[in-house]
Amino acid sequence: MGLCYFCEKNDRECYTGYYCNECKKLQRILKLYGDDVYKTNDTVFIRNSKQQQYKIDTMNIKAHIKVDELDEKQDKDGYNLRNKRP
Repeated sequence: MGLCYFCEKNDRECYTGYYCNECKKLQRILKLYGDDVYKTNDTVFIRNSKQQQYKIDTMNIKAHIKVDELDEKQDKDGYNLRNKRP
């Protein structure tokens, strides 16, 4: 029948329609809730530069903590590749 005009991935709902079932559902949600959908989209899915930097810093801290925990565990166990684990 043809591709959806919005997502350009799925087939259209019918020959005379423009959208697939999923995009048609999004269209109905936009009509129902109006501008609230755009505000929700911005606050939930889109990060500003401050939020991005906070996420990067948090992930770096978590990675360092995990590496430190592994190092402490290896020091505590005295494990190396030549020794078998008990």
